[in-house]
Amino acid sequence: MLGHLQAQPPRGGGTLRAWRVQRRGSRREAASVIQEDAVRDLAALGDVDVQLKSVDLVLSRHFGDSGPGPFVTTRLLSQLGRLRRTAAAVALLRWLEAFGPGANIFHYTATISACGTVKDWSTALQLLSLMVGNSVDLSTIPCNAAISACAKAGEWMRAIDLLSMMSSQGVDLNTTTYSAVISACEKAGEWQRALALLNSMSQQSVDVDTIVCSAAISACEKGGEWFAAIQILTSMLTRQVEVNTITFNAAISACDKGGQWSRAIKIMSAMTAQGVQADTITYSAAMSVYGKSGQWPKAIEILNDMFLQSVGIDDAAYSAAISACDKGGAWAHAVAILQTMLSRKVQLNTSISSIAIGTCGKGGEWAMAFALLTLMTQSRMELSTAPLYAFNAAISACEKALEWRHALQMFNTMRSHAVEVDTITYNAVITSCDKGGQWSQALDIFDAMPAQKVDPNTVTYSAAISSCRHGGRWAQALSLLNSMGTHAVELNTIACSAAISACETHGRWQHALEIMLGMDRQHVDVDTITCNAAISACEKAGQTLCALQLISHMKARQLEVGSITYNAAISACEKAGQWTLAVETLSAMVHDSVELTTITFNAALSACDKTGEWVQVVALLNAMTRDGVDKDSVTLTAAIGACSSGREWQRAVSYFSNLCQETSECLGIQLGTIVNACKDVSAWKVALRMLDAEVSRWLAQERHLKSFRLEFFGQDLERTVIPESSGCRKGLEVLLSRPGVFAVLKPPGVESESAIERVREHLESLGYASGVTRVSRLDAPTSGVLLMAIGDGSSASANFALAQFAGRMVTKTYHCLCAGSLLGPRGTSGIICAPLEESRCSDGGSYTVCVSASGNEAVTTFQVMSCYQQISTGASPSEDLALVAVRPITGRTHQIRVHFATLGRPLVSDQLYGRQSLSRHTTWCRRLFLHCSRVSLRDINGAACSARAPLPDDLCSALGTLSRVDEDQVQLSSRSRRTTSTTHERRAAPKK
Repeated sequence: MLGHLQAQPPRGGGTLRAWRVQRRGSRREAASVIQEDAVRDLAALGDVDVQLKSVDLVLSRHFGDSGPGPFVTTRLLSQLGRLRRTAAAVALLRWLEAFGPGANIFHYTATISACGTVKDWSTALQLLSLMVGNSVDLSTIPCNAAISACAKAGEWMRAIDLLSMMSSQGVDLNTTTYSAVISACEKAGEWQRALALLNSMSQQSVDVDTIVCSAAISACEKGGEWFAAIQILTSMLTRQVEVNTITFNAAISACDKGGQWSRAIKIMSAMTAQGVQADTITYSAAMSVYGKSGQWPKAIEILNDMFLQSVGIDDAAYSAAISACDKGGAWAHAVAILQTMLSRKVQLNTSISSIAIGTCGKGGEWAMAFALLTLMTQSRMELSTAPLYAFNAAISACEKALEWRHALQMFNTMRSHAVEVDTITYNAVITSCDKGGQWSQALDIFDAMPAQKVDPNTVTYSAAISSCRHGGRWAQALSLLNSMGTHAVELNTIACSAAISACETHGRWQHALEIMLGMDRQHVDVDTITCNAAISACEKAGQTLCALQLISHMKARQLEVGSITYNAAISACEKAGQWTLAVETLSAMVHDSVELTTITFNAALSACDKTGEWVQVVALLNAMTRDGVDKDSVTLTAAIGACSSGREWQRAVSYFSNLCQETSECLGIQLGTIVNACKDVSAWKVALRMLDAEVSRWLAQERHLKSFRLEFFGQDLERTVIPESSGCRKGLEVLLSRPGVFAVLKPPGVESESAIERVREHLESLGYASGVTRVSRLDAPTSGVLLMAIGDGSSASANFALAQFAGRMVTKTYHCLCAGSLLGPRGTSGIICAPLEESRCSDGGSYTVCVSASGNEAVTTFQVMSCYQQISTGASPSEDLALVAVRPITGRTHQIRVHFATLGRPLVSDQLYGRQSLSRHTTWCRRLFLHCSRVSLRDINGAACSARAPLPDDLCSALGTLSRVDEDQVQLSSRSRRTTSTTHERRAAPKK
C-alpha cells in the first residue's frame, strides 16, 4: 500500500512539476543503461562479417520487437564509431534497411564517420554509394565524413574525386570539405594540389579559415616549398585570417627545411608581433634554424628561456639544442646540455643519445661517447634504429685518441645489436687498430668484410696495407694492393705509399720500385712521400745507385727533394760503404740549397767511419762547425770510430772528451772503441788508465746522484739454479756472480731475452731491484754462457761491460762441430776474415746474414780440437767432421755459423746455413752443435773473472755416435786444403 501511495503524483502545482522532472530523469537513465548494454553486445559481435540475425537478436533483447527508434539508432551508430567497431555499425545500418524503418542521412553520416575512425575509406565510399542507391539525399556532412575517412587513410586522390563528385552533384562545398581534402594532400606531400585547392576556394566562394591555411602551409613545408608557405602566411595576415601557433610553426619549419634561416627568423619576429604564444614545437624549430644558420649561441639562449618560462621541454627541444651545438662545433656545450638532461633525470631516447654520441665523437670526447653507448645498451634502447653516422663519429674519436680497445668494443656492440655497419665504420675501426699496434686484429676485421657484405674502398685498403707495414707483412701488403685492381677499387697515392713503406721496412727495394712503375702505368700520382719510402727501401738494402736515380727522377717530376730524401740516400751510401758518393750527395744538397741537418752529417760521417776515412771525418766536422750545425752523440761517436779505425787515437780521445762534455751519460761503447784503437798502436797503458779513470768517474757520478747501489749477490749464488717460469720454460744455472756482472747457463731453445728477463724476475724476488742489462746474446739454438751486467742500461756496470766488448777485452770461447773437408789435424789454428751483412728474411721478422764486401768487419779465430767421421749407414755416405774451439774477435750476428758455412764447412744441424746436410745430421744430433763454453772479462772492481760451461750432455752424446779419426789420416787429407779469396787460415804446428 505504501508503495502504491508513493507512486501517486503529489498534489500541488510545484510539487507535481518536480515529480514529473524526476520521473523523466529516471526514464532517461534507464534508456541510457539500455543503450549502453546494447552497444556493448553489438560491439561483442566482432569486427568482420557481422550477421544481420545477430544484430536483430541484440536489438530485440534490449528494445523489444519494435526495435530502437531513429534517434536512438543514431546514438548507437555514433557510440559504435567511437569504439572503432565499424563492422557492427555497418551491420546495424543494413538492419535498418532490411528490417527497420530504413536509414536516414543521420544514420549514414554516423556510420561513415565510424569508418573514418579506423581509416576504412573503402567502406565509407560504399556507404556513400548505398545512400544514393537508397534514395537518401547526398549532403555536405556525409560527404565530408567520407572525405575525412580518405584523408586519414592517405587516399588523397579519392578525396579529390569525392570533391569533384560533390561539385558535379550540386552538393554544397564548405570550409570543412576543403580542409579535409587539403589535409589529405598535405599528408601525401602533394603541396601543388593543396595550393590549387586553396586557390579554388575563393572561386567557389568558400571561406578560408585558419585550419585550411595551416594544412596548406604544412603541405608546403613537407614539400620544401618555403616560398609558397610564406605567401600563404602573408595572405592570411592580409585577409586578417586568424593565425595561431600551428600556422607559424609550419611556416618556420618550411623555411628551415628550405635553408631560408633568415626568413625563418623574421617569421619568429612576426609571431611575437602578432602576439601569438610560442610553444615547445616553436622553440624546437627556432633552435633548429639557429643551429643550421651557425648561430648556436642563440639556440642555447632559447633553451635557457624555456627553462626560465617553465615551458615544457620535450625530446625534440633537447635534440634541436644538441644538434645546433653539434653543427656549430660547440661540443662542450652539447655535452653540458646532455649533463643537464641527466641531472634533471630526463629519460634519454635513441635519437637524443645517438646525436649526443655523434657530437661527442666529433669533439673528441670518446670517453663520453663510450659512456653514452654503454648507457644505451644498459637501458635496452633500440640501437638498430640509431643513425649510423653517430657511431662512426664515436669510433673515429677513439681512433684519433689511440683508444683502439674502446673503438673495437663499440664496433662489437654495434654488431651484436644488429646495427648495420658500413665502409666508414670498418675504415675507422681498422685504422684505430692499426694505430694501436693491433695489426693482426685490423687485418682480421678487414678479412671479415666480405662476409658482412660490406665493400672495402680505397681508404679501407690503405688502412689494411698500413697494418701490413707495421705488422711486418710486406707480402700481404702487395697482395692487397694487387687485389684493389682485381676488385676495381681505385688506386691512390696513399695506398701505394703504404705498400712501398711495407716493402721499405723489410728492404724489399725491388718490389718498392715495381710499385712505383705500376703507379705510372695506372696514372696514380707519385708524390714526395712515395719517393722517400722507395728511397728508404733502397737505403736499407744498400742500393745506392737506385736511391740516387730516384732523386734524379724526383727532380725531373719537379717534386720537392728535401732533407729527408737526401738523408736516406746518404744512408744508402753508408750501408754500401760508398763514402765518396755520400760526400758527393751532401755536396749536391748544398748546391740545391737543401738544409743540412745533424742527421745529414751523421749519415755521411757513418759512411766515412765504416771505411776508416778519418781525414774526411775531420773535414765534415769542420763543415758542421762552419755551418752552425749541432753535433750530437751520434756525430762524435762516428768521429771516434773513424779516428780509431785510422789509428788516430789521440784525435779519438779528443772527440771523446768533447762528447763527455756534451752529455753526462756513461759512454761505454765509445770508450771501448778508443781502447781498441790504443791496443792496435801499442798505447795499451794509456787505454787502461783512461778506462779506469772513466769507470771511477761513472761510479762517482752514480754516488752523487744517490742512485748508486753496487749489487753483489755473492759467489754462493753460483751453481744454483733459477727455477723455470712461464716466460722461460727451463731452469737457468748461475755460472758467475761478481760485482757488476752475472752469467747463467742458457739452455738450447731459449731466447736470450727470455732468459735475461727470468734472471731479472728472480733477483727482484730476492730483494735486488737494480735489474740486469743484456751486453751480449746467444742465438736461440745455441747453449752456453750468457753474460749480463747488473744494473740498467745507463749504469756504470753495464757500460763497463760494453766498453770491454767494444775494446775487444772480452774473451769468448765456443765449441762447434763443423762438417765437410777437415781443417787439419788437432791443434791446427786459423783466422777467418770476411765482412758480414744482415738482411731481413721474407717472413719479415728474422734475419739472415751473408758475406758481403759492403758488410761490417767480422773476424773469427779457431783451433781444431778433434776430428771425427760419421760412420756410413748405407743410405748416407761417411762424412768428415771437426770439433773446433772458436774465439770470435768481433761479435756479429750468426758470425761463427756464417763464417764456417762460407768455408764449405757448415755447423752440424744448422737449419739456416747448413740445410744441404741437415737431414743427415738431425738423425744423430737434434740441435745446432754450437756451445759457448767460456767468457772472460773484468768485473766492475777491475778483477778478472770467468764463467765456464762444459759441453752439455746432448752434444757429448752426439759426439759419442761418431768415430774419431787418427792424425795421420787427417794430415794426408788436409794437404789438398786451400784458402778462399775471402778467408786466410794460419796453421800452427800440431801440439805434441
